[in-house]
Amino acid sequence: MVNPPSETTLALEQLIKVPVPPELLQRGLGEYSERAARKSSDRLSTILLDRAVAMALPGNPLEIAISAQFRILALACIVREGLLEEWVQRGNPDGIVLFHASLFMAAAVEPLIVIPPDRVGFDPASLRRNVLQLAAAKGSG
Repeated sequence: MVNPPSETTLALEQLIKVPVPPELLQRGLGEYSERAARKSSDRLSTILLDRAVAMALPGNPLEIAISAQFRILALACIVREGLLEEWVQRGNPDGIVLFHASLFMAAAVEPLIVIPPDRVGFDPASLRRNVLQLAAAKGSG
């Protein structure tokens, strides 16, 4: 017998389907990094919510911000594992890692998956293929 999905899983499945523009991912993470370098305590979630509201995106700004944060964190996990090294630049004295724009474009459209029991992430191979296609289309593959 299969257990029914939990409320958490159902909520995650709904939130991961919320569309997020790549600009929100890129600008939100960029602003978070800049503030962190200045030792600001602003949270990524707050920055993303403020950006979603400022961009007047269609839909619920809170859901958009949460979905964006899921996507940024899922992307960061894959980058941390070294699976997308061709599209990141390390070595900044402040520890900042720069991401190629194709990573944000791919992270905005790549389906997020629920990883039992209650985590969210990307399929690394699928994300990598998507980044390769986007980078090649822009002439930087």
